[in-house]
Amino acid sequence: MRFLTLYTPSSKNAGPPSAEHMAEMHAYMDRSFASGELIAAGGILKRETGGFRGTLKNGEFALEGNPAGESVLLGASGYAILEAKDQKDLARMIEEFLRLAGEGQSEIIQLMEMPPQA
Repeated sequence: MRFLTLYTPSSKNAGPPSAEHMAEMHAYMDRSFASGELIAAGGILKRETGGFRGTLKNGEFALEGNPAGESVLLGASGYAILEAKDQKDLARMIEEFLRLAGEGQSEIIQLMEMPPQA
């Protein structure tokens, strides 16, 4: 099962993470990529720096900049796509990440996997 997770810290950071914390996070990510549990991960920039929304309505396409005021993901600072065997496996991964990242929450959304092509 594949999941998109969005991490939102409990409080805004006073500055960039320490070199030690970044080294721990990189080691964690290296292990997670190697095990196949982590498919992709990265940070989310502030919406003021590049948020967009694409819309198709009545056959007309529009790309709007900065829809930040309407975004439910406004506070998220990072994302990951995880591969889990089951909910227990997913809970283990999320807990391990949160204990390393710090106080906050991860919103978890199951992704639909495409059926194999014939």
